[in-house]
Amino acid sequence: MSQILDILNELVNSDLKSPAKRKMIEGDKYYTAKNTEIFKRMSHTEPYSYSNGQIIDNRSFNEYNNIVVSGFLKTLIIQKVNYLLSNEPNIENFPELENVNIKNFLKSSLKEASKKSVCWIYTQIDIDGNIRLQKFPSEEIIAVYDSSTQETIEAIIHYYAIVVKNRQYKDEIVYYAEVYDKEKISYYIQQVEDKKFVEDVETQPKYYLYKKTSSVIAENIEPISLGIVPFTPLYNNEEKLTDLEPIKTHIDIRDIVISDFANNLEEIQQSAIKLIGYNSDNESLSDFMTKLKKYKVLPLDTEGGADYMTMEIPVEAKKTMIELLRKDIFMFGQGVDPDELTKSNITNQQIRSHYSLLDLKSDETESQIMDFMERLKNMINVFNMYLSKPVITGSLKMHFNRSIIINEAEKVQNALQSVNVVSRRTIYERHPWISDIDEEFKRLEAESKLEYLKPNENNTQKPDNSNSNIDDSKPAN
Repeated sequence: MSQILDILNELVNSDLKSPAKRKMIEGDKYYTAKNTEIFKRMSHTEPYSYSNGQIIDNRSFNEYNNIVVSGFLKTLIIQKVNYLLSNEPNIENFPELENVNIKNFLKSSLKEASKKSVCWIYTQIDIDGNIRLQKFPSEEIIAVYDSSTQETIEAIIHYYAIVVKNRQYKDEIVYYAEVYDKEKISYYIQQVEDKKFVEDVETQPKYYLYKKTSSVIAENIEPISLGIVPFTPLYNNEEKLTDLEPIKTHIDIRDIVISDFANNLEEIQQSAIKLIGYNSDNESLSDFMTKLKKYKVLPLDTEGGADYMTMEIPVEAKKTMIELLRKDIFMFGQGVDPDELTKSNITNQQIRSHYSLLDLKSDETESQIMDFMERLKNMINVFNMYLSKPVITGSLKMHFNRSIIINEAEKVQNALQSVNVVSRRTIYERHPWISDIDEEFKRLEAESKLEYLKPNENNTQKPDNSNSNIDDSKPAN
């Protein structure tokens, strides 16, 4: 037990300081527009300071510290997730799960992986005997792999912080830890005094599966080894990077440039005054400024003078820099710049070209999702065997129905021009208004029974009923 506790202490303490966990936390913050670099500026401006025993009110110096934060990361992640999963993917040879919407489950998991490089899914049996999938915060997970291949998960450590008050009534952070192995969950708690983990004696180990040894006495049960650790990772990409890492510096610089731009615009409204022939103490100068604000005149003697000094702002240079950074963010973030899609008369071919980078990123994401779903299928099969439910043996098949913005008018026109060139079904499959081909054919068949909707040879529109004996209020026999 002491060896396990020593390893647990070492792993958690090391993980708290790891660059990987720092990047996960940054990804979560940038997703919610709490960009860490620009917010550091807030801590650099102190409202008060001390000099020679005197309190100086820094607020009187008109120092501006605007914090302008961008939300590019959320835009890029939502764009990728909706592009791949807003339309239900077609999945074959995957176990059916009650109360689990696969599309919503995948969208939530992919968001987590995009922000934090990986999403960890825990599989368990709930009290109703159904398989349940639970998402754990990635920054709270430590995966322990086998020493030989570094591929098989031997254990998962889930640790999370709690706030307690010590004897001096100060808030202190300590951690709970749950260790998931191939058989059970063990619970540990960190001591306030020395920050060392000890076994949580108030919480007994929990086994994943049990076998009844008697049908009469419910307590006669014994644990069954699951054989695997019931966690499945969904990685964001092969390199295990977050979506923030390729664009973080660009976002930070853009935030700084725009924030400084806002500061400049406020500073220019407070022009400095160059006084000529004026030499007095601070008290007289304060009185001078008070009279200036009150009477809008400068109290100067005959030898004195004053000039307003204004600051020139390189507006065009800043605008160019901001726009270049925006383009780089969408390029290196492999997204679609919405501004490019709002241009008038843009064709579907041009739209398709703007999606080229997102397509490249999505190709790799699809591969990661399919690997994840295959591993998850195998995990669910283990539980289904225990529950005496069907086991899926065939290979997983997935087809993603990517969602792309199109020029509908152009696509409809192309469909009309394809009549008598390709089959009606092919045209309908590519028509932007049709989502269910078979349902559309049923509607057409039903409408064909209405006489006035039948197109004649010379006119495809509804006939003029003023010269017709057909009663439009009901179908013709």
